[in-house]
Amino acid sequence: MIIILYGPNSYLRQRKLREIMAEFNKKNGSLSRESFDLTAPGAVESLADFCRSQSLFAGKRLAIASGAFNSSDDKRLKLFLKGGIAEDEDAIIVFNEVAKPPAPFAFILKNAKLTQVFDELSDKQLEEFIKSEASFHNLSLPRDAVSALKIRWGKDLWGLSSEIEKISLGGKARVEEAAGDFYGLVNSIKYGGDLKRKLISLERLLDERGDDAAYVFNMLSFGIKEASQLQKLAGYDLSVKKGGLDYEEVLLDYILPPTF
Repeated sequence: MIIILYGPNSYLRQRKLREIMAEFNKKNGSLSRESFDLTAPGAVESLADFCRSQSLFAGKRLAIASGAFNSSDDKRLKLFLKGGIAEDEDAIIVFNEVAKPPAPFAFILKNAKLTQVFDELSDKQLEEFIKSEASFHNLSLPRDAVSALKIRWGKDLWGLSSEIEKISLGGKARVEEAAGDFYGLVNSIKYGGDLKRKLISLERLLDERGDDAAYVFNMLSFGIKEASQLQKLAGYDLSVKKGGLDYEEVLLDYILPPTF
């Protein structure tokens, strides 16, 4: 039996893989499960031997395979996969890959028992993911907290999941911090007249909270209508893309008064 999990969304792909492994372990135990990096020398042969092996203690076998489409032994792998393994109910191969099977391996898509694609989430799906993770931890996040998490972590679901777990352990104070602290600190940089306050806000964002400097920079442009300020920010962005400054240097330069 062949199962194919592929796509750039590693978090949800790994979650599905864990579900498959847990279900298999419940019925068959973990002794008849192995992982194979098919880019390694001899790994294809080892995979084939494992799938064909018979055990007195376990009827079914589960093989977790990665790197299949970058294997140096792709000819042997194709021969093995075309040899009836897809119909073998006692040998289950789960391909866990970033990319879709290329043309030479397109046949396994037809033979697979299950194929599931894990694309990056859209903005709406990302918001639903945050709410779902929060609900899993018995946590109710206000809308501004959800927005702040989206801004800070983007589509890094690993980071989002970890942060939501931390918020759930921190109680109400941590929820309020996720909701309001980020925007308040960014606004103090944009609109605060006191240099010391701006520098403290920047330090809290980057050092205490660990917010990404690029996200902070991008948030500075929201709500600004003055053409001169927008042009200034565009100039900074161009400088970063050309390798002149990094975003932390840009933020500091934006805050500091001009010198003549």
